[in-house]
Amino acid sequence: MELKWLEDFLSLAETRNFSRSAELRFTTQPAFSRRIKALEDWVGAILIDRSAQPVALTEAGASFRDLAGEIVRQLYQGRDEIHSAAVHVASAIKVAATHSLSLTFFPRWIRAIEASSGGPLNIRLDSGHAGACVQMMQHGDCQFMLCHTHPSVDVGLDARQFISRRVGTDRLLPVSRPDGAERDDVRPARSRLRLSDLRFALLCERRLSSSGRGGSGAYPRD
Repeated sequence: MELKWLEDFLSLAETRNFSRSAELRFTTQPAFSRRIKALEDWVGAILIDRSAQPVALTEAGASFRDLAGEIVRQLYQGRDEIHSAAVHVASAIKVAATHSLSLTFFPRWIRAIEASSGGPLNIRLDSGHAGACVQMMQHGDCQFMLCHTHPSVDVGLDARQFISRRVGTDRLLPVSRPDGAERDDVRPARSRLRLSDLRFALLCERRLSSSGRGGSGAYPRD
């Protein structure tokens, strides 16, 4: 079944004239008649009473007209909605951000940008671990990337190809429980503390994350 068969049928239901509908549908009358017959064969019922003058809808045709009209309307409405959504996505500013930054930093940062620019921006945010964000940037799947970094960390993007700007700072403070302490309080670990100096290991994010790699760079293992 073809969409044009439904449109042919709806035109004929309106004009009640094969010649006039063929003209409106930019085809010849024989070709138009064949398409109406093909629709009837597909439906399995006679839709047009050709013996009447002008032609009329059969009982089955009258029932089918409302259904055909709704199908055509929904198809075109769905196409328009999908097209609009595709255009909206294509025109969006695509940002890749690590999971933590997409939740903690990005919302207030983008609101501040929108406030200064005078209105909402068409933004598409994709979140993932640092490696996935880097791959998106390298493959051209986003225009901007947000991640933690540190002078000791190689993000994996060639500075000759990608421009970087600092848009915020976070302070990573390692802590440990004092040896022999009877209370559950914690104290800041001393600068450049080695993990081997601790009775209990630092709570640290995975090295897969940018903040985890930054923490490992600032507080290296032996």
